[in-house]
Amino acid sequence: MRNRSHHQPLLASAPSTAGFTLVEVLVATAILMLLVVLLANVLGSVTNLSSQASSRLNATRLGREVFDLLGRDLSQVATTRTSLGTNAPLQFCVNPPQLANAYKNATAVFWQAAISRDRSVGNISVVGYFVQNTSTNRGQLRRVLLEPADSDYAVYSSPTNWLPEATAEKFAAAAGSSASSKADRGWVADGVIGMWVRCLDVNGQVIATNGAGAVQNYSFDSRLGYQSGSGTNRIVYSTFATLPAFVDIGLVCVAPKDADRIRSLPAATATSPLNFDSEMAAYVTAFSASNPRVKSVTSLTRRFRLYGSY
Repeated sequence: MRNRSHHQPLLASAPSTAGFTLVEVLVATAILMLLVVLLANVLGSVTNLSSQASSRLNATRLGREVFDLLGRDLSQVATTRTSLGTNAPLQFCVNPPQLANAYKNATAVFWQAAISRDRSVGNISVVGYFVQNTSTNRGQLRRVLLEPADSDYAVYSSPTNWLPEATAEKFAAAAGSSASSKADRGWVADGVIGMWVRCLDVNGQVIATNGAGAVQNYSFDSRLGYQSGSGTNRIVYSTFATLPAFVDIGLVCVAPKDADRIRSLPAATATSPLNFDSEMAAYVTAFSASNPRVKSVTSLTRRFRLYGSY
C-alpha cells in the first residue's frame, strides 16, 4: 500500500498594518497649519494693500474734483480797472489778515467772479475757499459765495474789513451745530485737510513782494500790486486791479471715509511760497505721524492761468 504524503499549502504572508507614526502626523499637521497661516497673512497683506490703494485713489479723485470746481470759479475771475487804490473792488486776495487761523490751513483765497445769479443787482460775486480746522469740523473744504444782494456783500472796502469774522462763520459754522440753518452753507467736501496758494507772474516766477516792494510771502492783495523780476528787469505792476498771471494751488487730501478717523490736524506751515512743495511734504509727514490709522493721505498740485491778468 502506497503511503500518501499530505502537502500543506504555504500560507500567504499577512499584509503590513504599519501607518504614520504620531510624530509624523503632528509634523504634517504643523506644516499644514504654518502654510495656512502664511497664506492668510499673504491674503491679508494683499487685501490691506488693495484697500490702501483704493483709499489713495479716492483721495486723488477728491482732489481732482476740487480742482475742477476751483478751475470753474477761477475761469470767471473778474477785474475792474479803477484808480481807487486800496478802496478798489476786491480782485484777488490770499490770506486776508482779518481771517482767523482756524480758516487758514494753511492759506485761504478769495476773488471776485462774474457768477452772480441775480443780474438785476449786479453780476460780480465774492468767491473764496478755505480749509476749516476746528474741534468739530476738521478737514473740511469750505466755499464762500457772497452775491450783491447779500447783506454781507462788501466788495468796495479796505483790505482789512471786507470779510469780517462773522461773515466767514456763516460759511463754516464754528461750533458745527446742526441746529444752525447755515451750518452747511459753505460745505464743499470732507477730506481736504490742507490748502496752499501761491501767486506767480507771467514768467512763472513766484511773486514775493507787493507793488511797494514789501515782502508779502503767501499773502497777496491785487489792490496793492506786485513787483516782478529784479534789477533792470524789474517791473512794478499797478497798485490797483492787478491779478497774478498764474496761481499754484496745492491740496492735501484723505479719502472721505477716513475723515472720521482724523484725531488732530498739525499746524500747517506757510512761511514762504518758495517753500511751497517742501511745506506741503512736511505737513503730510506730520499728519501721518499724528494719524497712523489714516493711510490715504496724499498731496496734489495744479497750476491755473488767470485770464485778464497782466
